[in-house]
Amino acid sequence: MSASLLRSADGLVGIEYGHFYVESFGLTEPPLPAFEDNSVLSVVDDAFAVCVPALFPRHVLVRIESWDGDPGGEATDDRVVHFSDVSIAARAVMATEPETRTLELPAPGTYRVRVHRLDTEHVVLRLWPTAEPAHPREAAPTEPGEQRRALGDWLTSR
Repeated sequence: MSASLLRSADGLVGIEYGHFYVESFGLTEPPLPAFEDNSVLSVVDDAFAVCVPALFPRHVLVRIESWDGDPGGEATDDRVVHFSDVSIAARAVMATEPETRTLELPAPGTYRVRVHRLDTEHVVLRLWPTAEPAHPREAAPTEPGEQRRALGDWLTSR
């Protein structure tokens, strides 16, 4: 049986420091993604960051999709994340409000997220429930200068 699209949300999301966030409304502290590897996704509890490796993008059109199973297709990257709340939305790093409509997931829990990059200005994120354990929280530098350096190193490695 093939997977079915349950619902979607989209919007124009600001890009700051080369990435944007997708967060659950259950997030209790600001996300501090780690940029230690060469992935496009960086997972933390109740959120993930998506790298947009273009030279100077200011915005990207983001579509977040909820599926009932693996939708297949070529992926730029995928990870497993745990959401404690069913409501998620995307926003720029410094934004105080969501920049996409809110997407309601079927239930709190663990989801696989897959990035499909159509081009440097369009990103599709597909999520579906999974029994896989969430990726452990990736340790981010705690000092602002360390985080900026780590982010710069990560972006220049792309």
